[in-house]
Amino acid sequence: MNTAMFDLIERHKIDPARVKKVRVALSQAAFDLHGKLARYKGKFDALISGHYTAAVILHDQELTLDQFEPARYDDPKLRRAAAEQIELRPDAALTGVQAVVEIETDGGTLTARCDHPRGSAENPLSRAQIEGKFRTYADGVLSPSAIAGTIDAVGDLENLGSVRKLMDMLRAAPRRGQAERATLATARG
Repeated sequence: MNTAMFDLIERHKIDPARVKKVRVALSQAAFDLHGKLARYKGKFDALISGHYTAAVILHDQELTLDQFEPARYDDPKLRRAAAEQIELRPDAALTGVQAVVEIETDGGTLTARCDHPRGSAENPLSRAQIEGKFRTYADGVLSPSAIAGTIDAVGDLENLGSVRKLMDMLRAAPRRGQAERATLATARG
């Protein structure tokens, strides 16, 4: 489902304000796990709610761990979108992780099908997608120079004399904010 949502958003530059309805068809097994939480209660529900996931992808045009923090999933606009704008249903013609997404806008209906999610062996991420994902999750953990150096080192891995250089970059000094949090945590005992 997520892959089909991203495919549509990336291909058509969809404005969430113009979306009337998002319809998602899932296999029965996927629907049973993710299709019954239009009105999620907290973080765990948001994590497994296909309604919330579709709503946040539509509105934020990304899906990271930040979207599963209370400040985001408790947003009344997203709660309303998940409950009212997103429809999930089982489709007996779909199996496993297959999904079909239709996004109805005031300009028509767009459809995408996903047989294999992004990042699977059948639908691998591009180098740019992998680097973007690494940058997202390394930000705040590694310095910008360590992030760039790691990406460069991995890109030239076959010429890297020793993996030690790469490991040293991954252990690079954390950003100032992270170091301050670690010091405060130590001081609190």
